[in-house]
Amino acid sequence: MEESSSRPRALCCIWGELRGILVTLENLLGQVLEPMGADLLVVAQRALEDDQQRCQALRDSLGDRLLSAELYDKPDPEIFFGDGNFEDMSKIRGNWINAGNTQVLINHKIIADQLSSKGLVDLYDLFMFTRSDFMHLIPFPPAGDLLRCVGRGDVLTQAGHEFGGVNYNLAIARADTALRYLLAPYETIVSRSLPNRQKTYNIELFWRVIFGQKSLRNLRMPITCFVTAESTDDRTSWRKIQYSEEHQVLFKYEVQMGEAFSNQSAWNRRPEWTILRPPLGLQVTEAHGQARRLFGLQLAEKVPERAAQAATGSKREAAGRKKAGAAGAEPLQIPTQEEAVEEDVEDADVEKDGPADAEVASEEVVRFHGAPRKGWDRYFRGMHCNARNVITWKGRGTLPEPPKTGPSCSGCWLLPTSDEAAVAVAQQQDALRNMGWRIVTSEVEVLRDLGNKVRLQDFAKAYGLSGYLPRRFDSPASASYPCILKQAFGEFGKECRIVHSPEEAQQVAPHGLGTRWVMQELIRGRFEVSTTVLVDSGQILDEISSCYEYDSDTYVWPRCRRVSKHLHSVPEEHMLVFQEFLRQYRGICNFNYKVRESGQLSIFELNTRIGGDLAVDAPRDRARALLEKLDEHFNSMPKYGFDPSKILELDTNECVQNYENEFLGPATTESAFSVPLLHLLLAREMSMAQRAACGMSSRLGAFL
Repeated sequence: MEESSSRPRALCCIWGELRGILVTLENLLGQVLEPMGADLLVVAQRALEDDQQRCQALRDSLGDRLLSAELYDKPDPEIFFGDGNFEDMSKIRGNWINAGNTQVLINHKIIADQLSSKGLVDLYDLFMFTRSDFMHLIPFPPAGDLLRCVGRGDVLTQAGHEFGGVNYNLAIARADTALRYLLAPYETIVSRSLPNRQKTYNIELFWRVIFGQKSLRNLRMPITCFVTAESTDDRTSWRKIQYSEEHQVLFKYEVQMGEAFSNQSAWNRRPEWTILRPPLGLQVTEAHGQARRLFGLQLAEKVPERAAQAATGSKREAAGRKKAGAAGAEPLQIPTQEEAVEEDVEDADVEKDGPADAEVASEEVVRFHGAPRKGWDRYFRGMHCNARNVITWKGRGTLPEPPKTGPSCSGCWLLPTSDEAAVAVAQQQDALRNMGWRIVTSEVEVLRDLGNKVRLQDFAKAYGLSGYLPRRFDSPASASYPCILKQAFGEFGKECRIVHSPEEAQQVAPHGLGTRWVMQELIRGRFEVSTTVLVDSGQILDEISSCYEYDSDTYVWPRCRRVSKHLHSVPEEHMLVFQEFLRQYRGICNFNYKVRESGQLSIFELNTRIGGDLAVDAPRDRARALLEKLDEHFNSMPKYGFDPSKILELDTNECVQNYENEFLGPATTESAFSVPLLHLLLAREMSMAQRAACGMSSRLGAFL
């Protein structure tokens, strides 16, 4: 099917068995393919005696709109997932991995392979993944409108039929998200990374958990279709086919059918869609109760008036579209504070994670607070160690109040999730501790040396570590192009560009590099590693590493498409390099880097905070173990490494002089105080005021 070069291209992919297609084909064409301007790809399991005739019916009806209709034999799960992975994961209870649902998960991997091998991800902008036995009653919006509805990382599904999880039966995603969505079940099984193996999972909850692991956001749209059949005798894996006298149709789920016809009536009264940007929390009724779900698309008649006005007249959205057009890319769809959050269905059979970024209940004991809020709260709660990410404090203004703790909890850790908050915690650590927060941090200048991308280059040069960073260029005239130009400060790839000439660099940084910009070598390669370490003055206590594969060997995240992600094992020689950078650092730190063909590290940046790899991507049990290790290790150390009251019993001048002699001058054989303990006392925990009170000289203070 020919398409205008400026018109977004959409591809609808049919998975599963070709049940019901003979009665749903007309509606599929009229309500889905034609309104969306979509082509069709069928990758179905061979299950019915007349499968070949069904494929031919598709070819006859759709012509060039049908890319291909292929059948495959159901594979053996043991062979498909390999290395005993299926056998091991089958020990986790629930219907998520029964015979029928296992084939559903296999379907998604096979479609992903088809899209990749045929190069279709590069040819189409939008993808729909659905089954053949849906009777569609309402026309879908055009592909261009749906692209406005979903951002990178968003998956649009139909509300209802969720059973505490994700209704995976119809899913819409952009090209940059499609493979991540399709491969998520396979990757979870082969990596054996499903958390809480004692839990019972239905398939919908399984999808919900892996959405969290893969950083996917589930947006909803109303029910527009229902499962039907060609006769009441049709084979079905669950529930018998029934006949509706009222609507004169066959159906499988009565609630689903009733909601679809109710929405059809609403459409007939007002045939119009409303795109909700930002997404809006709307109340829905499900088989297990009522819930509040995050909608990206809704029938205009059912949208509250204030939300409709915001959706059609938002100045912020218009500005965002203008900026995206100038940059040639769709901005990331990041939840805003105005965005409503979800409330879970009351279902006793489902373990609920609760609302995303919800308020902390007054009786809840919180042991770890990540600040500021990054939209990571559901991933923090998924660690199951009383961790939250709801505090909006960014390091400025009034200090946040710590939560109340019970007798079994010795306090709550305040863990920075931004560079600015990390510095603020270090600067105000005494005030925060006095309020009741538990703090692990480093000297402010250490944080600035490591977290500032310009100062990191200077730090590495001073300590002979420059070989582990990309080569730095002093000016655009001396650079080798293409190269990277990025600001000293910034998170999530902001103000980081690939530039191809001095003129382009001049446009980005018209006032020169100075202390605001760093220009460095572009390290090519599709694979990038993110390693989070828990460290105490160079001693690495724990680490978690993730390796990400992208669709190009030259890219700047997040303006690229992630192809895969897996846990990474860090070689010992690389861990030794990390230790060299972190000799004076305490707490959680994140390294982003590539490995050159020679095997040597090339570190792009250090983040002196919790990063998205730990907060979102790492398996929840591993992330929990790292936080528990932090609590165990730093909780076992006295606040100052020594009882401060005993300082008054010492001759502080003699104590400090002996320390200075040992480290800054000729060593002495006697000391009024052991050097290691004094190092803990003075270098690690004491503020400048406390050092002065103990008689520390400015010379020693400057050294520390």
